[in-house]
Amino acid sequence: MAVNRIQNQFPQLSFDDYVDLRWKNRDKFSHYRQSEPWDPRQRQVLRWGGSSNRIFPKVGPFKENVKAPPTHRLLLRAKDNEKFEDLKDDDITGRPEREKNKIRAVQTVITDLKQGFGVSKLYKFNKTIGAGGCGFVALVDQFDLNNKYEGVLGMKVSTSSTYSVLHEGVITSIFNKAQHIIQTPQYNPDELITLPEKEAYLAALAAQTAGGARPRTPAELAIINKKPEPMDAMLMEYVPNGDLAQIIKKLNRLKDKSRTPDKVYIPNRVLWRFFLCMIRLCIGMAYPPNDRPDNQLKNYPIMETIPQDKLPRRIVHFDLDPKNTNKDDEEHRLNPVLKLADFGLTQEILPDQPDQYYEQLRNLGKTGFLAPEQFCARWDTFANNSDKIKTDFLAGNYGIHTNLWHVGLVSGALCLRYDVIDSDLRKLIAGCQAYFPVDRPTLAELEPYVLQAVQTRQYPGETDQEILDWFTKMLPPPPPPPPEPARRNITFDENYDDDDDDDDDDNNKPKPKPGAWRDSRVTPYGTPPQRGGGGGNRGGGGGGSGRGGGRGGRGATASSQSPCPGWKYRRHHRPSLVVLHMLAEEGGLRRLRRLKGLGGHS
Repeated sequence: MAVNRIQNQFPQLSFDDYVDLRWKNRDKFSHYRQSEPWDPRQRQVLRWGGSSNRIFPKVGPFKENVKAPPTHRLLLRAKDNEKFEDLKDDDITGRPEREKNKIRAVQTVITDLKQGFGVSKLYKFNKTIGAGGCGFVALVDQFDLNNKYEGVLGMKVSTSSTYSVLHEGVITSIFNKAQHIIQTPQYNPDELITLPEKEAYLAALAAQTAGGARPRTPAELAIINKKPEPMDAMLMEYVPNGDLAQIIKKLNRLKDKSRTPDKVYIPNRVLWRFFLCMIRLCIGMAYPPNDRPDNQLKNYPIMETIPQDKLPRRIVHFDLDPKNTNKDDEEHRLNPVLKLADFGLTQEILPDQPDQYYEQLRNLGKTGFLAPEQFCARWDTFANNSDKIKTDFLAGNYGIHTNLWHVGLVSGALCLRYDVIDSDLRKLIAGCQAYFPVDRPTLAELEPYVLQAVQTRQYPGETDQEILDWFTKMLPPPPPPPPEPARRNITFDENYDDDDDDDDDDNNKPKPKPGAWRDSRVTPYGTPPQRGGGGGNRGGGGGGSGRGGGRGGRGATASSQSPCPGWKYRRHHRPSLVVLHMLAEEGGLRRLRRLKGLGGHS
């Protein structure tokens, strides 16, 4: 069976461009290792005796006359509950000009979306929920061909000329059916054609005079030759009940207000379950479910487990962002399911590549989220085009273990500040952030141990009922029910005949009754409307482990003090506190409440 591979997006650099990239990365990651901000605009080029010597001034909070750059990407946020489409010029007064321009670009696309889009109008714009430097995310209501409301989907739209979400949509579809990975529905790309572009195309085609066809104008010919193109957008599963950052902020607020702040923390049983979800989403990336022939006909979520007959794929997310939804099964009986999304930076690492290939991968990811494989000082010890990066045990050694490093980063934000957290769990999370990839536990070591902990470990004050009550308090309230769909417009055609047979001798076939209705929302191309999309199948994929294709390095031996057999805990660098997104599916809290009466262990 053919495997759907992720295409390499990096160009072949000239030698001069490669050397420039190395110098730039050397300066950038030198600052990164010292926790200093860095701005490429502060780089200088000085020429002495005809040779070029690049001087990179140190940029830091204590350097005089040097302006530190922003440490986060520009993120557009409407204040309170404002919507981007409702913002006026007065509302954005005082904001930076760059942010104003991006808001206006978002509003222009939203205006087109409000007028309608799609040849069959199966989707309707609802509202925006956020925007960034390259586009925005909106909610769209989904309807069937009878205009019956089916649910809500997320739509990610690009407003940038340099970034496209189409590549992200292709990568996300590779992991269809993975239970712990966000899903994309199957839909006709024509459903993402905006109404203004479609109407301009139809008007150009229908340009006629009263006496007959007239010559089309150059502008009309340009529209016809271009043809209506879908938006640079993708539809995806929507999981609306908040994110991990909101949970952490709420936890901190409760701790500040509590008279016993030591008792305000995420329960151990919840943390073990979240950690297991993160392990499974890493397994799903290593073994996409559709790679296995026996999963081709399954249309339901597949639990990610490690198969014994396949090798793992070296797929690295580089922007690991776990999303949270809910599924009623024994493993998630008490907690929502974490889901992974945002595959725009995901790469499948190719073997035996030149040094510049691995050098370009160093810059994928956000500040504070980069793994040691990207920022370590070993990069500076190799000569240009040394052809040694592909076999180094640390520099450029991207693989499954890189995803696990990010898992440790996410989990550490939840529990490493609290002494009441299970010491075994804390050691595993710290081990995932080991500096050397070979010192990190493997998926094969983690999965059975963490699964057993989820099923057997109990803690004082953490009964099933108390866990459910904790989720009730921490998760946002469920959204209001959707509105009733508007009445469908129906037209009548007295001459309608559904008999496609031109044989007039066949008089035995029943004739359609007068007034038989037909859909008024036909496509602009004269064909009956075909359903262009549906709810995505959520599911899961297999999993794999090993060292993720790791290359050499220091060995790890079993230890009686290790919480996980086959892996030895070592001291390493102090992990950073970061916040990643995690969303919960609509209705998940109601499912949890229905399960309150269940007993036993999860």
